[in-house]
Amino acid sequence: IFLPTDAGQSYHVGLQGTGSGAYSLDVFKVEDDEAVHESSFVQLPVTSALRGELQLADVPTLAIDQDGNGAVDQILAPSVVLTKEQLQDTIPPVTGVVLTGGVGQPAWYRSNVSVSLSAADFAQAGATASGVLETKYQLDGGSWIKYSGPFTVTTEGEHTIKFYSTDSRGNVEIEQTTQFAIDKTPPELQLVWDRTSKDLTFMGIDTQDDTPVVQDAGQVVTARDKAGNTIALTFVQTSRKTALRAEFAGLA
Repeated sequence: IFLPTDAGQSYHVGLQGTGSGAYSLDVFKVEDDEAVHESSFVQLPVTSALRGELQLADVPTLAIDQDGNGAVDQILAPSVVLTKEQLQDTIPPVTGVVLTGGVGQPAWYRSNVSVSLSAADFAQAGATASGVLETKYQLDGGSWIKYSGPFTVTTEGEHTIKFYSTDSRGNVEIEQTTQFAIDKTPPELQLVWDRTSKDLTFMGIDTQDDTPVVQDAGQVVTARDKAGNTIALTFVQTSRKTALRAEFAGLA
């Protein structure tokens, strides 16, 4: 809706809800056919009972009657206010991710993982960055969630986090992805008697890592998975093959 003010006109702009959900409202100030100021009310709740009035000013406000009883329940300031230079911003934000936990090989963790997202906004020459409006993320194909602070992933297995940010001008970042795996459980050692070598052989078994590394140092045999979990089997004999016997001294 275009509302000219060149002849000193005054306006009453009313709102009436028609259903349940959310709405956004953008108010632009235009000079010489160019937007020089924007005030945005973003994702406000609405019901069919809602009534409201847009109060026009240099920075407009919304007077809201949430239940339609004729009384103003609240007066809202814009969620976002942009200057002429910020309205020229055409570059989306950039979001980074930091994963914190007990780390093994790259992208493998042996503990819960804390996920932190941070976004920064930029603008091309001659414009001013409008600022990050919001960051959203999705964990393992679930619903998109508005990021409000670090969150923790606790379940074992492989995980995929997708995320992106939007700036106040409406520029949307290309969706980013990070992947990692959590394995909190040490591997197991499977012992097999080899009749040919007359010695024990060992195989590592792990619920998350198909190829745990086994090291047989004679008196001590260890298995380590990609997350860094380790099991160690210690024998009494320094040389099992020479002694032709194997007595366990400990398991750790």
